[in-house]
Amino acid sequence: LPKLSFPDGEDFTVRVYPIGRGPMIIKKFAQSNQNHKAYDVSWKGSSISLNFRDMDIIRFVKPGNLKLEVEVAFKDGRRDVFQLSPAGPMRGMSQFGPWQMEHSAVAKIEFLDDGTRSSFSFSPGGEFDELLLTNGDAISGKIEAAAFTLKTQYGTLTFESEKIQNINFEGDDGKKGSMIGGRKSAVVSLRVGDKVSGVIQEDKIAIHMRSGELLSLDIDKVKEIHFGQPNFHRETLPAGR
Repeated sequence: LPKLSFPDGEDFTVRVYPIGRGPMIIKKFAQSNQNHKAYDVSWKGSSISLNFRDMDIIRFVKPGNLKLEVEVAFKDGRRDVFQLSPAGPMRGMSQFGPWQMEHSAVAKIEFLDDGTRSSFSFSPGGEFDELLLTNGDAISGKIEAAAFTLKTQYGTLTFESEKIQNINFEGDDGKKGSMIGGRKSAVVSLRVGDKVSGVIQEDKIAIHMRSGELLSLDIDKVKEIHFGQPNFHRETLPAGR
């Protein structure tokens, strides 16, 4: 089959779900070294090409299987099953720079519309904690706080940082959190799978950046907090520091 390649100006942003890890945002998404922006697939005995621009979600039927059978949901509402025949690994730009991954290592790919969560997201499960700010900046390092306090309708709860997977100030639906008593509401997702909504009581969050700098931010400047693996010692930031 002829390999399709679109003009450099037609870039695609996707959310990739690696097997056993959290999702990550990839910009300038393509497949193979030739920057292909379509997939060759087998469908009902025929060979066809599917353009990135037409697809909404690619779900791998058996993640990790080299057969690469996928269910594709299209933007027009159609849905069907195909046999994927990629010309090479997936490529693009992550928050840390050039990115590449084999298709057999992925469970799902979501194509994001222009302006839809176009800022870089994070891949929970690594060593470092990561912040996504309201202005789109992404910062990684180690968060100083040993715990976070959440005021809920059930009472005030304190969660140790090492037990938190992420804190989302935009809610699960991606919409901006409401303001309660001058503070943004948040959803705290725990590593055990529980989710609790309420209002974070901390005014600031301090993070030791990977560059070695200590950065203190107002909590209302933060959109998402993702916590790395709890394999390092945390210390509460001394008052006034």
